[in-house]
Amino acid sequence: MDLTISICTHNGETRVPRVLDRLCDCAQDTPDSITWELLIIDNCSTDATPQVCDGYRDRLPLRVIREGQKGLAFARQRAIEAAQGELVGFLDDDNLPDRDWIRQAVAFGQQHPNVGAYGSRILPDYSIEPPPNFDRIAPFLAITDRGPDARPYPPEKRLLPPGAGLVVRRQAWLTSVPQQLTLIGRTTNMALASEDLEALVHLQQHHWDLVRPPVTGSSPYSPLATATGLSL
Repeated sequence: MDLTISICTHNGETRVPRVLDRLCDCAQDTPDSITWELLIIDNCSTDATPQVCDGYRDRLPLRVIREGQKGLAFARQRAIEAAQGELVGFLDDDNLPDRDWIRQAVAFGQQHPNVGAYGSRILPDYSIEPPPNFDRIAPFLAITDRGPDARPYPPEKRLLPPGAGLVVRRQAWLTSVPQQLTLIGRTTNMALASEDLEALVHLQQHHWDLVRPPVTGSSPYSPLATATGLSL
């Protein structure tokens, strides 16, 4: 299989439907030659997230998998283990992928086998006007627009792509990233975030290239990957 899309979510019944609706649009614009699946990793939800996702089974090739250890690191590791795709694309439960995201994600991965992970152009969709100088902290919310050209992430620059909209080569992850990360994500009792960055550092240490691919398409929402809806 070419691509596994993974959405890791905790109590996402009100957020996930927007992402799934957008993926239904993506499915219509994805050629039949691309094989893909969707994994919903239910990370200890106590709401109706599984039932909401089940309502999309007739429109999307999805599976819902329960991960009982709370934390994004556990959920993403579960996704990697369960994935059938050569590539695994991670969408947060508030990310809205562009309609050609699947096609572009697969094409870039197939054309660049030396790249272990590649990030997305992340554009905001604010519910209100952000305060002045908000752009100074926007990267902490994964809002990342580094222009239209391809951008490598060399280790010496100490820059890494955000985890939202990240696509990884599954075999690279399995052979480079420990099953148990030190940073496990935000949980009830702990806030050990940056688990995305820890995993990417392991990929770099195993000599996999990290890249932000070039932006293509005429629409401002035609990046390699994600136009994200982030609410303030």
